[in-house]
Amino acid sequence: MYRIIAVIVLVLFLLVAPALAGGPKFIVSGKVEKVIDASTVLVDLPTRSMKMTLRLYGVEPPHMSQPCGAKAFAMLKRKILGKNVTVDIHEKTSSKQMISIVRYNGRSINRDMVAEGWAWAVKTGLDAGIDTELADAEGEARKAHRGMWKQQNPEPPGECRKRLSQQERKTSKKN
Repeated sequence: MYRIIAVIVLVLFLLVAPALAGGPKFIVSGKVEKVIDASTVLVDLPTRSMKMTLRLYGVEPPHMSQPCGAKAFAMLKRKILGKNVTVDIHEKTSSKQMISIVRYNGRSINRDMVAEGWAWAVKTGLDAGIDTELADAEGEARKAHRGMWKQQNPEPPGECRKRLSQQERKTSKKN
């Protein structure tokens, strides 16, 4: 009797453990048709006869108006535009974007963008292992002064958006 209960518990654990680990919900392959910005791409999925907008998981590149913003965008384009990629989809946003790890030739483009200094690592809470990997990559990039980390103190994109929004409100009040 104990053996049957132990087997049932083990089977239940094996079924539930992957969901608790925070891995991808599903994996697809396709061709990057367009790089929308330094963290968003459009991928054509021929086997599903559809296109999907993907947001890079755990990555926050500089705003286009910031120093290195255009360079980050250009780097992502150079890395994957027109390339066949594998996509680990982790979550769907309210704007119908899929939060994803994009892989080209087995390498995480998300990690590469952070490790090369073209994006901040953002803790998402979806997958602790990936969050840690990206944070470590950011630490390496900062230490080696790669990409935007060549600057003394780069402004985080959230602060940049807030500042630009405040400037826009001030300008619209004057008019």
